[in-house]
Amino acid sequence: MKFQSLPRFAVACVLLGAISVANAHVSFVANTAYAGKSYVATANIPHGCEDASANLYDTIRVEMVIPAGFTGVRPADAPNFTASIETDVVTGAVTKLIWTKNTAGLPADTNFIQVTFRGTLPNTPFANLELATTQFCVGDTTRIWSGVDVPKIALLPARAPGWNKYTAQAEIDAATLGAFFKDALIVWSNNAAYSANPITNNLITNKLTLIPAGAEFWVKY
Repeated sequence: MKFQSLPRFAVACVLLGAISVANAHVSFVANTAYAGKSYVATANIPHGCEDASANLYDTIRVEMVIPAGFTGVRPADAPNFTASIETDVVTGAVTKLIWTKNTAGLPADTNFIQVTFRGTLPNTPFANLELATTQFCVGDTTRIWSGVDVPKIALLPARAPGWNKYTAQAEIDAATLGAFFKDALIVWSNNAAYSANPITNNLITNKLTLIPAGAEFWVKY
């Protein structure tokens, strides 16, 4: 019988006493991703699947859904895992990446796994590219990383050293500012400014917290 993990808030309620490693998410290694450009993505698989008793089981297969617009995707084999693909029968586009373990699963969940692939990112700056991921583990357990837990790649616009002028394709709120401009010296719009640098931020009297859709703004790197 398969055990499919509940969303994060439900797991927190049911398994409040679970060990902390079980809360670690599948995530991508920090590497600046530019919209519309070629990108090499490496995903961290921090632990195996968890059952209803908070036991962890070794990962034997990883499947990752490739969203539309992410083109030319090619996976690499991972240590002790062989990569394969699924494609759309009409367009031939890659729709899923699969890494399958070459040997039987380990008796305990002890190993950290990384999987890598490359492709051309969608030309949608300031968007989060979501790649739903499922782990299959020993003991017929599974773990689905989707919804609030889905692994994401933040797509940044092309840039040059100094000032860059952009137009917001959608509303950019405070959370988006913090996520997309961590390495910017300053973001400026409508006589307000934002900086992730706490020293610079303390010098700003009119703090930028929202950029409306369609508004022009400037970013200095």
